[in-house]
Amino acid sequence: MPVRWSERDSFGHPVLMRLGKGASASISSMAQAMGIAVVPPEIAMVAPGQALAVESLAE
Repeated sequence: MPVRWSERDSFGHPVLMRLGKGASASISSMAQAMGIAVVPPEIAMVAPGQALAVESLAE
């Protein structure tokens, strides 16, 4: 899912904000994204504060 972040937690990890409410490939959401959060297939719903892997689009 496309994500942005503007702050980091006490461990230095980005605090993610999901972009868009529709499909993960929405063009407007992808254009604003700083990265793509990788949600494992066994996770049905992401809980607030849950750690996720992120593929940065900026690097």
